Amino acid sequence: MKPYKLPSGNWRVQVMRDRVTHSFVAHKQEDAIKMASAFIAGEDYHNREGITVEEALWQYVESKRNVLSPTTIRQYERYIENGFSSLKTIPVRRLTSLDVQQSINAETGRKRERGDSTVSAKYVKNEFSFLAAAVKLARPEFALRVTYPKQVKTFRDLPDPSEVVKAVKGTDIELPALLAMWMSLTASEIRGIKVSSIKNGFLVIDETVVQIDGKAVHKKAGKAYDRNRRLKIPAYLMDLIKETDAWKAGEGYIEPRSGKALSSRFTRVMKKAGYEMRFHDLRHEFASIGSKLLISQKTLQEIGGWSNPQTLTNVYQHSFEADRQKSEKAIDKYFNSLLV
Repeated sequence: MKPYKLPSGNWRVQVMRDRVTHSFVAHKQEDAIKMASAFIAGEDYHNREGITVEEALWQYVESKRNVLSPTTIRQYERYIENGFSSLKTIPVRRLTSLDVQQSINAETGRKRERGDSTVSAKYVKNEFSFLAAAVKLARPEFALRVTYPKQVKTFRDLPDPSEVVKAVKGTDIELPALLAMWMSLTASEIRGIKVSSIKNGFLVIDETVVQIDGKAVHKKAGKAYDRNRRLKIPAYLMDLIKETDAWKAGEGYIEPRSGKALSSRFTRVMKKAGYEMRFHDLRHEFASIGSKLLISQKTLQEIGGWSNPQTLTNVYQHSFEADRQKSEKAIDKYFNSLLV
């Protein structure tokens, strides 16, 4: 590691590593030597200790980039960018369950990057499940044992479907809202509907459009196997589709707005009607209506594209307030009759 003085007056030190020459240039000779020495020490440390947690995380992302959805990959990247600050520089071979547990404890209750809300228990679990998968790939023999924060059950009161129809009817959000509530389509599936997706009164869900970093990303397949499906279009919805610019032109996407624009517009329309409601809640409405109409769980799964009945029943199905009150009155009446 011999320093050379360059015509400019600076000093250069060159280090050969794996047939590649690395040059370190500084105004002072001792600074160039220090830079080269630090490189050698760092490389030796890396060779001795192996990859760091951060390197393992990126390695996992790259290994899955062509098989997972773009939204999932982007979420993994956000996890790396915003989390794991106490773990990133630790060599994977030296990582312990205690290290990860302490990081989970610190992450639980952390303020989100935007706004005053805190990260949810579900977010923390998803974040560290990603970490666990990445560590498992880099160090298969390591059994990570941690405890995730418990999720707190929340209650959402959905308005009666008749109130939703009344609010959206005749507005520019009517078609996407009814596609979501009547046919159980997500915003990304609605955005992926082309004129060519509709044939003989049937809609084939074979494309989705998602927004990633402000850009529309088109995917030729749904997030899961069961999300690609063929559905009969109700006559009322077909009439609305025929009024779109794309249908009149004979090509293109029937819903040109972004997912954020759809969500914001729907929220404003429902708020004007007196309800706090998200666009995705329309899928909850569909599942709950299906339960009320006694449609079989299997049929609801197939129409909605849910991969398992647990997601349908535990996450999407709710009881409407009027139906719940009616049931509660029936229960009260029964017990009161026993007391007489």
